[in-house]
Amino acid sequence: MKTYFFLSLKIFKKSFSFYFDHLIFFTKLATGLCLPWSVIFVLLFFSGLKEEPLLVVLRIFTWVALILIFVLYIAVVKSIERLEQGEKKSVLSCYREAIKLLPAFLKVLGWLVLKIFLWVLLLLVPGFIFGCFYSFSLLAFLIHQKKGKEALIHSQSLIKPNLGRFIVACSVISIVMQIVWLLIIFWADRAYGIPLFSKNLLKLIVNISLINLFTVIINILPVVFSVFLYRAFCQEKESINPNLT
Repeated sequence: MKTYFFLSLKIFKKSFSFYFDHLIFFTKLATGLCLPWSVIFVLLFFSGLKEEPLLVVLRIFTWVALILIFVLYIAVVKSIERLEQGEKKSVLSCYREAIKLLPAFLKVLGWLVLKIFLWVLLLLVPGFIFGCFYSFSLLAFLIHQKKGKEALIHSQSLIKPNLGRFIVACSVISIVMQIVWLLIIFWADRAYGIPLFSKNLLKLIVNISLINLFTVIINILPVVFSVFLYRAFCQEKESINPNLT
C-alpha cells in the first residue's frame, strides 16, 4: 500500500509539473467555452421569459452544456499528447478535432454508462467496484483509438490487475483536489470576498464567469493526472505484452 501511495505521488508530481508548464494554454482552452456560456446563462435570467418557457430553455441549455464539457475533455486529452510532442496547435483547431471525435466518443460513453448501470443493477455496491474497471474507457478511445466495447475491454485489462494501485491513485488525487479547493475558497473569501450574487447585471456576469472559468481550469489537473496514470498502466502492460496497441 505504501508503494502504491508513493508511485501515485510520483505520477501526481509529473502531472502537476506538466499542468503548470502549460497552464496558459489550458486557460485559453477553458476560456473559449466558459466565458460565452456564462454570459448566456446569466442573460437568460434577465431575458424576461416566463417560468415555463425559461425552464424549457434551461433544460436545453443544460444538455448543450454537457456536450460542451465532453468537447472540452476531448480537447484537453488530445492537446496533452500534442504538447508532449512539442506541437503547437491553436485553441480553435483543438476544438475542431474534438468535435470530429465527439460522435465516436459518445458511443464509447454510452457503452460505459450501460455497463456500469447493469453492474450496479445486479450487485449494487460491488457493481460500483466492477464499474471502476472501465474508468479508462474514454482515454482508451482518445489515446489508443479503441472504439465501442473494445475500449471497455482495454480499460478492464489495465485496471483489473492494478486495482489497488488505481484506488490509491484516485484517493490521492481526490484528497489533493479537496485541499486545493479549500485553500482557494479560503483565499478568495479572505482576499477578495467575491460574492456569487449581485443585483448589478455586469457584476453578476463577471462573478459567475470567473467562478466557472476558475472551476474548469482547476478541474483540468485531474484530467492530466488520469492521462499520466493511464499511460503508466499502459507502459507496464506493454512491457509484458508488446502488442498493446
